[in-house]
Amino acid sequence: MQTIVMTMRMAKCCIAPIINEYREIRLGTTLEMKKVSAGNLRAVGYDDRTRVLQVELTSGTFQYSGVSPDMHRRLMSSSSMWSFFRDNIEEEIAGKRIK
Repeated sequence: MQTIVMTMRMAKCCIAPIINEYREIRLGTTLEMKKVSAGNLRAVGYDDRTRVLQVELTSGTFQYSGVSPDMHRRLMSSSSMWSFFRDNIEEEIAGKRIK
């Protein structure tokens, strides 16, 4: 039992910096933004690899993790981007304010 605890402590010590680095890359990365004019939306960026959507609103900049490429495509092609964003992303996925 003691050996398992020691191994888990050692693993936690070694893995934590990797996890923190991943979070920084994923949530702190500035994405290439496309300017839009739709309600409170000012710009939208998306990273296919990490599935992070970044939006610039009149109230600040937010990142949403776990946004599928299809959801991003539907947002960008929507006839009402602001309504689509509010109904399908802002209300369904927890966002993190980055600016």
